[in-house]
Amino acid sequence: MSAQSLAPSSDAPSSGALAQWLRGRLPDMQSPHLQRLIWSLAIPSVIGLSANAGHQLVNAFFVGQLGTHALAAVALCFPLVMVFSAVGEGFGVGAASAIARYLGAEQADRASGIASTMVLLVAALGGVLALLVAPFIAPLLRWMGAQPQDMDAAVAYATVFVWTVPFMLLQMLCDFVAIAEGNARFSMWTLIGSFALNVILDPIFIFYLDGGVVGAAYATSVSCLAALAAYGVYFYRRWGRLRVAPSQMRWDAEALRSVASVGAGAAAATGLAALAYALVYRSASAFGETAVAAVAIALRLQAGGVLPLVGFCLGAQALLGFAWGAGQSQRYARAVWLMLWIAGGFAVLYALGMIVLAPSVVTWFTDDPAVQAQAVVACRIVHACFATFGLYMVAVVSLQAAGRARQAAWLALAPQGYMLVPCLLVLPAVWGLAGVYASLGVAAVASAALAAVLLRMQLRDAAQVQPPVS
Repeated sequence: MSAQSLAPSSDAPSSGALAQWLRGRLPDMQSPHLQRLIWSLAIPSVIGLSANAGHQLVNAFFVGQLGTHALAAVALCFPLVMVFSAVGEGFGVGAASAIARYLGAEQADRASGIASTMVLLVAALGGVLALLVAPFIAPLLRWMGAQPQDMDAAVAYATVFVWTVPFMLLQMLCDFVAIAEGNARFSMWTLIGSFALNVILDPIFIFYLDGGVVGAAYATSVSCLAALAAYGVYFYRRWGRLRVAPSQMRWDAEALRSVASVGAGAAAATGLAALAYALVYRSASAFGETAVAAVAIALRLQAGGVLPLVGFCLGAQALLGFAWGAGQSQRYARAVWLMLWIAGGFAVLYALGMIVLAPSVVTWFTDDPAVQAQAVVACRIVHACFATFGLYMVAVVSLQAAGRARQAAWLALAPQGYMLVPCLLVLPAVWGLAGVYASLGVAAVASAALAAVLLRMQLRDAAQVQPPVS
């Protein structure tokens, strides 16, 4: 598939030419206007990721009106959501990395084969996971701390969620496939539509149909199925660059190894993040609930900066993979530097804003003077370190886009894994609550230093070697 065949068309589509017209509306991955191309890929991804994150907030809002027990029941299921999301993200990141490189190498048939095969594998894996987890929902919830008064609602909600897992994983994979072929806009509109449907269905299922907590689970499930149906039409009508169909499935061992090697690190990093937050809160709890509340406020504010940066980098990753697969090492390096300026600049500005405005911002979450005082300190320390997150994130996606699975995995696992955990085990015992904050700072700065080293090596290699597609 040549770049010329993907150039935008100005002709309005007839009914028989709709798919061709839509493919013509995809970004030209060979465009000389590199910065404009990066923004066109990244902005829809940021918006789509924000809409996807809104599902949990919407459910929490409506379920919260049922009372504390209902909200607790849904909250207890959040670790399960994170675990399955980690699985979906791992497959999605791995598939997107391979697909973008093969499209850049003008091997569209091979990219289509990977996408089609991954759809089958992810659907099968989702079904197996649902069958394995469903019989153990109650014991899992008890292990996670469910109280007797919350068990019935939590089990009911989790049961519906677990049987939705195959569809949830498929939707995540489809989002990554669309982004990898440069169609982040379709992913964005699909996620926005799914979010809007969830907003409409939640009050209907929860209150009008008297479904309660289970109604919230069904609303989310139906929204997920609607998004998946949209992707069914998208692939069937071939509105993108890839042909995703049963006839395209093939066992490409080399490509599947690449998907697995890149995806494993991404999945492990996401799963480890859940454990890391639990360890941070546990370490802070030794110094009282005020400390826990302060840390929670700081990390929640930090998440407001993490989300757009992750979305930006995931969207722009399609360009990096395409350039690397095409052997365009100079274009790859230019894109990386542009991303560093944009992502790094945003991280620094967001960090400065939170540091300066911390005394005012923390009042949004609490009116307790003691919590506010500690939250200001926590917020300033956490965000001083967040200034390095743009460098870290660009380095991760740059390595993933080039198929550098080992280096990407080592870097992805650093800030919530081997850089953070040893600090949490040692520093709070020495410095008290300041040791908790110091642990977060040391992990962030050390991870950024590792990112700088690995990214410099990657850019050096890009300047010297014409990379093979792998």
